[in-house]
Amino acid sequence: SNEGESIESYYHRFLKLMNNLKRNKHFPKKIASNLKFLNNLQPEWSRHVTIVHQTKDLHTTDYTQLYDFMKYNQKEVDELKAERLAKIQDPLALMANSNNPYASLAPHQDLSLFNQNYM
Repeated sequence: SNEGESIESYYHRFLKLMNNLKRNKHFPKKIASNLKFLNNLQPEWSRHVTIVHQTKDLHTTDYTQLYDFMKYNQKEVDELKAERLAKIQDPLALMANSNNPYASLAPHQDLSLFNQNYM
């Protein structure tokens, strides 16, 4: 799928591809089409792709069932994506999670002692 593309849009493009293959008398095995569907999802779906691999038989499951499972979990994926974007866009959140030794120093602190010990 393309970055920022909805699961619905991706599924409809995938469905069109599969229909074109059938029209041209090419019938891939279920596992092949399922893996193609799963492996091309955006990274935010990785947790649910792992769940599918652990709980579904990809030889017998249809990609429409995989889509239904993904669609059911859309809200959770959207929340995780929004949380990740908020961290990227909030410099204080980045600073709070930083391992930078200067991040914890107050701006008015004298760094001469620090510089003597570490430089």
